[in-house]
Amino acid sequence: GVKENNINNDTTKYVDDAAEDILRKRLNQDIKSKGIRKFIKNNTREVIIASYDCQAIVDGGALLDVDPQDVIDEFVEDSDLIQVIQDPGKIPIKTIRWKEQGEWMTIDIHNKRKQLQHHRAEPLKLGNTITFYDQQHSRGTDAKLAPDALMVNTVGDETRLTEWSQAEGRARQSGKGQTSKTIIAPHTRFQHKGEGPLAIRMLRTLMQRSSNSEVSEAFYAHAEQLRGYLRDYYRSGIAEYLQQTQTTTLDERDALAELCELLFIHQCDTDLTKIDSLHAAAKPQEYTD
Repeated sequence: GVKENNINNDTTKYVDDAAEDILRKRLNQDIKSKGIRKFIKNNTREVIIASYDCQAIVDGGALLDVDPQDVIDEFVEDSDLIQVIQDPGKIPIKTIRWKEQGEWMTIDIHNKRKQLQHHRAEPLKLGNTITFYDQQHSRGTDAKLAPDALMVNTVGDETRLTEWSQAEGRARQSGKGQTSKTIIAPHTRFQHKGEGPLAIRMLRTLMQRSSNSEVSEAFYAHAEQLRGYLRDYYRSGIAEYLQQTQTTTLDERDALAELCELLFIHQCDTDLTKIDSLHAAAKPQEYTD
């Protein structure tokens, strides 16, 4: 961010702290006298205010349950909001851009005209545009940003290191003119423990979440593999029984058909937490003792 508004060069803040700090600096006295919290109004607006000086907002989690259109409406319905978040050292923001049904959509703030980006009569001016990436488009979605754009990445209680790093990647020229900062949903404060600045504590939390998630995903993958082994075991046993039994009654075949339907058509739901069952039947037939 601009150094005069970020004396400590702290590029990671909680949403509520960042919003209140900038409002104390930029709100005119008349509005400020009515109350800062009254100006903030809601959580969506607070995240936007905390994203001050930006030309791109990438939602990694702080706006998880918010309809993207609600975010766009906040931008265009209150001119005072744009005045607060506008970087005083850059040209005024005039356009908001976001993805809607797979297409880049734009809306001009002064006349509230909404149109597809490629239908605009004049090319989009990146210098006076804020691009909003909702969580669905925070990964794998590219849009050209201004060479000196500041991108704000939001973090919520479900954001993992993968999502955060992917969101950071929306600033393709980061370090070459483009910069980024991170704002964190305030209700996650208790999660960012330990020593060091907030940025380090946040990264530690994101890494822990990724680790926990990957362990869970690995567990379910292994469990499904074991279920596959179990099906192989039963399949081999049934085939062996039919091969060794010269004659079977109609009742036996009906029972086997019902068993096969349960094992191979419906999901195998054997309780793999029972050690005896796991040891006896979890491996393919050719690997059992």
